[in-house]
Amino acid sequence: MNVILKIDEYLPDRNAVVVKLCRLTAHKSIDDFGAKVVDCDGLSLVDAESFVESLISRISHRINEQDNQSEILEENKPVNVSGDLDIQSLVGKVVGGEITSRKTRHLRMRRVEL
Repeated sequence: MNVILKIDEYLPDRNAVVVKLCRLTAHKSIDDFGAKVVDCDGLSLVDAESFVESLISRISHRINEQDNQSEILEENKPVNVSGDLDIQSLVGKVVGGEITSRKTRHLRMRRVEL
């Protein structure tokens, strides 16, 4: 997932930054998203690249919050699918799913013997 951030302000007395974050492919301007104050303590201050990476990892959970708060277009509302696979029945349908890491995914089994 590609994200962008915008530092609106640096607060040297608090050693903090005011940051806006959103997906690169967001359907509105980054200026329309809410800002958050993030303390620089614990962030990597070695160089600009490592600072940005550590800042993104600290506040990336906000992307999920934004997704939960944004409206879903009527034509993008997914349907749930289950049961036997019939690819032809999926043609033209909008289906939903979650992105998971390769380490975590469903393991399909027909039978488990204990």
